[in-house]
Amino acid sequence: MTRQSFYSKSRIKAQVGFTLVELVVALGLGLIITGAALQLFTSGIINTRLQQAGSELQDSGVFGLDYIARDIRLANYGNINQPALTDVVPYAGVVLTSGSSTSNLPFSISNAVSTTNSGVSNVNESKSDQLVIQFLAPNDMVNCEGLLVFAGDYIIQRYFLRQDTSGGATDYALVCDANKPKANRGDVTGWPKLATDIQDFNGAGEVIMPRVDQVQFLLGTKTTTTFAYYTFDQYLAA
Repeated sequence: MTRQSFYSKSRIKAQVGFTLVELVVALGLGLIITGAALQLFTSGIINTRLQQAGSELQDSGVFGLDYIARDIRLANYGNINQPALTDVVPYAGVVLTSGSSTSNLPFSISNAVSTTNSGVSNVNESKSDQLVIQFLAPNDMVNCEGLLVFAGDYIIQRYFLRQDTSGGATDYALVCDANKPKANRGDVTGWPKLATDIQDFNGAGEVIMPRVDQVQFLLGTKTTTTFAYYTFDQYLAA
């Protein structure tokens, strides 16, 4: 072997790269490492979003229920001549009946009565309830739709479940619908005499709590010896 041929073979050997097997193994290891990193990244994002959703749901539940409870405590306010809450007391705080002089609401208005198992729900074989309350505003305030109401104005509010327009077909929200308040402080206040006195009721309502699967309301009743809870239908049938 000559010196020239030895150098030529050495130069050729130095220029040899990875073999096909080595390249495939390197690519495989790279893909495995990249996949593991992506999985850790996506898992972190999912966990963060779940925690945020849980926190938002808890906050909306706490503040939403507190908001509803505050309004429900006003039910029957101003009905000083009829303090009892029954289905035959005119203008009783919880509207259970309508359409006659001995009803809670003396005239008929669509969706102005509390009902059981009448609304949408994500719970199988069980629908949601609707609660309707009425009262006179104790002072200048806002109704559940955020509209200014003057002291002495009549307020009727209904709480029900409907589809949340910001979500999917089965994403429901607890909303509140209220009548339109008087335009001026000097307008006639007090209990309505005609159905036309109640304006802009039976609308889509304002969202109080998002992501609610079902809502139910129970009436607490007390006798001299017992205290019990009833659905609206059970109370009316008793």
